[in-house]
Amino acid sequence: MNINKLLFVLYLIGAHVCCGELLTPVGATASSSASDTPPVNLINNSGLSLPISEASLHSNEDNTYWASSYSGGTGWLVLDLGSTWAVDGAILWQYNRPNLGNLGVSDFDILASTDMNNWTTVMSDAYLPRSQTDTFGGVQESDAFNFTSTPARYLKLDIKDNHGSNALVALSEVKFTGTAIPEPSSAILILLTGGLIYFKTRILGGR
Repeated sequence: MNINKLLFVLYLIGAHVCCGELLTPVGATASSSASDTPPVNLINNSGLSLPISEASLHSNEDNTYWASSYSGGTGWLVLDLGSTWAVDGAILWQYNRPNLGNLGVSDFDILASTDMNNWTTVMSDAYLPRSQTDTFGGVQESDAFNFTSTPARYLKLDIKDNHGSNALVALSEVKFTGTAIPEPSSAILILLTGGLIYFKTRILGGR
C-alpha cells in the first residue's frame, strides 16, 4: 500500500468529515484544443459569476471555454489538483454558446489517479445534458456528479460523445469536491485517536 492510500485509510478511520470543499484544478491538459480555446479556460473561472461556487452561472461569452480541434466529438481532459485529495464529486458547466449546443459534452467517464500511471474509474457512462440556454444565449447552471470518495491528484474526463456534431467537442468549466488528506504527522495523530476510540468503545464498553 503506497503512502497516499495509507493516509486515505487513516483519514477514513479517524477523521470527522463535515463537508467537502470546492476544488479548482491548478492544471489542465487535453487531447486537443483550438488555439483560442485552450484547456486552461476550464479552470480559470473565466465566464463564471461571483462569488465562485457550485451555484455560479457561466456566461455565453466567447473564448471562456475549452473546445477541441476537429475530433469527431470525442477526446479527453486531465485535471491536476496540485496535491492528493479525497475526491468525491465533479462539478461541470456545459458549453453554452448560442445555437451550438450540439458541440457540448454528452457521454463521459471519470477516472482518478495519484500518479498519472495507475487509473481507477470512479464514474462510468455519466451524462451531461445539452445546454438549455444555447438557443437564446443565456447563462449556464452547473451539473453535479457524485461518486465514492477516492484519493486522487489527477482526474481524467474520457469524453465519448457530444450532442450530435461530428466536428468537435466543448466544455465551459470544471471543478471537483473533496476533503484534504492529512499529512503523515497528522495521520499518526488520527491513528492514535482512532485507536483510543476503538479501545474505549470495544474494550471498555464505552465506559
